[in-house]
Parts: sequence; structure tokens; C-alpha cells
Amino acid sequence: MNEELRREAETLREKDGEEEEHGCCPGQEAEKLWDLLEKPSSSVAAQRNTTESVAKCADMMVFDVLKTMTVAMEYFETILWILYCGV
Repeated sequence: MNEELRREAETLREKDGEEEEHGCCPGQEAEKLWDLLEKPSSSVAAQRNTTESVAKCADMMVFDVLKTMTVAMEYFETILWILYCGV
């Protein structure tokens, strides 16, 4: 049983090593991609990417607020109409 577990652990270690060596991007390309996505000061493209992400987030927040206000106003108008008409 112990021997079998040892062999399985060794096989997993070998597979992990292979995956690291043959990842999606070679070393330099992976580093450039990481810099682009995670370090806004690394390049103009990274700064633009960060700015666009913040702008999209702000747009979504404004849309959500407006949508919530619209629903609240419709609800309020319905309540006023019911109170006014005595339904």
C-alpha cells in the first residue's frame, strides 16, 4: 500500500513538473502578459487596460443605480395611484 502511494505521488510530481515546463506561454511571454494585466505602470497598453476596466465598472454602477431608481419610482407611483384612486 505504501509503495503504491509513493509511486502515485512520484507520478503526480512528474506531471506537475511537465505542466510547468510546457505551460501556456514561455517564460518571457508569460511575464509580459502578467505585466500587462497586473502592473498598470508597466506600459501604455497596461494603463489603457486599467482605465478601460475602471470605466466599465463605473458604467455598470451608474446603470445599476439608474435601474434601481426607475424601479423605485414606478413602485412609488403605483402606491400613490392606489392611494389617490382608493382602489
